[in-house]
Amino acid sequence: MRYALALLLALALALSSLAQNSYMIRLDIEANLRESPSLDSDIAAVLPQGAELEVLGHFNRWLKVVHDDAERWLADWVQHTQLTEMPPSMPAPLAPYMPAHPSGTMIRLDIAANLRESHSLDSALVVRLAEGSLLSVTDEFNRWLQVPYRGSELWLADWVMHTRLSLEEITSIYAPPPPPPPVIIDNCCLVDRDCRTEAEWVRGYLDFHASWCPVPAEMSDMSMS
Repeated sequence: MRYALALLLALALALSSLAQNSYMIRLDIEANLRESPSLDSDIAAVLPQGAELEVLGHFNRWLKVVHDDAERWLADWVQHTQLTEMPPSMPAPLAPYMPAHPSGTMIRLDIAANLRESHSLDSALVVRLAEGSLLSVTDEFNRWLQVPYRGSELWLADWVMHTRLSLEEITSIYAPPPPPPPVIIDNCCLVDRDCRTEAEWVRGYLDFHASWCPVPAEMSDMSMS
């Protein structure tokens, strides 16, 4: 009896641990499960809309799921509904990439996509980028786009769904942030003294408006207005 209770407790703990390291989703559309996290991978199963899956982890915008007691991969851009809470320990999907500087010709990936060493599907895959990533285009060759990525010139198949950005969109995305609001100084405690009590702050305010402490010239007009 004691052995059976111990076994049940161990099973309960194992199930609890599993629950804490996975979550459930429901497919909103029919979807392919693949053997590995790549569109070049074989399709292992086609699931109907409404199918529920347990998610074990993420990799480069792919979800590792369980189907028929086997680990499969589902593209995370496939429409789905999250049914249970994602464990805090599970890393989030890959964030979109954005070059540090703009160029005159740029695209936005409409789906996750592979960048390769050369303009061929037989070329080595270097990196998989998330949906929404931005890329500069420096050249085109035989249905392939040459794109700079972290110091290397890589290639993207031009049949991968993407959007060419207008000059206005590029300018808007890379526009510098607005300047911070000006600092308004209206208290001598912010200029030439260390105030610690409410009375000292009140005195600092009165002294400032009596011009009893120096104020930077560029702030004087604004502070006294």
